[in-house]
Amino acid sequence: AHPSGLIAASEFGVLYFFSWGGEMLWHVQVSGWIRAIAPMGDGVAVAVEEDVLLACDLDGRCVGSISLGAQIRGLWPCDGGVVCNLAGGQLTCMTWE
Repeated sequence: AHPSGLIAASEFGVLYFFSWGGEMLWHVQVSGWIRAIAPMGDGVAVAVEEDVLLACDLDGRCVGSISLGAQIRGLWPCDGGVVCNLAGGQLTCMTWE
């Protein structure tokens, strides 16, 4: 959930955004595979194939990306960013401005 609506993803790389009334506002293919999503500031963090973290705005546009060097196993929102659980047990906090 995001304050502006509900963000959802298919495992096959499609990111969706729904209004709180249930209307699908947009959908976009961001990758071949989505592992996790989490709200991040005014957008959403998306863990995709291999070790890449995408930052997407609320229109579904990718506004940043970074390779974390290990598969991202989970994402959790934190103040100003997301906490990433990486393969091997490492945790890291990522923020975008």
